[in-house]
Amino acid sequence: MESVGTRFSRTTLGTSRQSSRLPILRDLGVDLLLLDDATLNERIRSAHPDGIEKILELVGPATLRQSMSWLSYHSIICCTGVLEHRFSLDIFDPIKFIPNGVYLSSFFSNFPTQDRIGEIFRHLAAHQLRPVISRVYRFDQIGLAHELMENNNALGKIVITVS
Repeated sequence: MESVGTRFSRTTLGTSRQSSRLPILRDLGVDLLLLDDATLNERIRSAHPDGIEKILELVGPATLRQSMSWLSYHSIICCTGVLEHRFSLDIFDPIKFIPNGVYLSSFFSNFPTQDRIGEIFRHLAAHQLRPVISRVYRFDQIGLAHELMENNNALGKIVITVS
C-alpha cells in the first residue's frame, strides 16, 4: 500500500460594493478581490466553474440565495450576517431553496455564554488570529457606534467597552 500525502490549498474570495475597500481585503490575505457589481455572477463562475466549496455569508438573507447559487456539490455555506435591513427570507422552502448537496449552516452570536466566549478567545489565541477592529467606543458612545454601523462605514468589528 502506497502512502499518499494530502496537500490542502485554498483560494479566498472577497467581495465589496466599494472599490476603495478592496485593498483592505488584499491586506487581510484575500486572494481574489471582486467588486460586487452587475458582473459579479459571471466573474465568480468564470474563476470557479465547478463552484465554491465554502462561503461565509456576511450580508445574510438579502444575498443568501445568490451566494448559494455559486456553491459546488457537497459544499457548505454559513450565514452569520444580517445587513440591508432584511432579517428573513420570504416564502422559504428548503427543498427548493437549498441546492442539492449543499449544507446550510448559521452562527448567531447574541447572548453567548461565558464558556462560549472563552472557547472563541482560546481558538483565536491558539491560531494567533487577530480580528480586524474598526473602532472602539465607550458604552456612553454607543450611539456613535450604531451610527458608524448603520452608515456602513466600519471596516471591521465595532467594540464597545463597558468599564
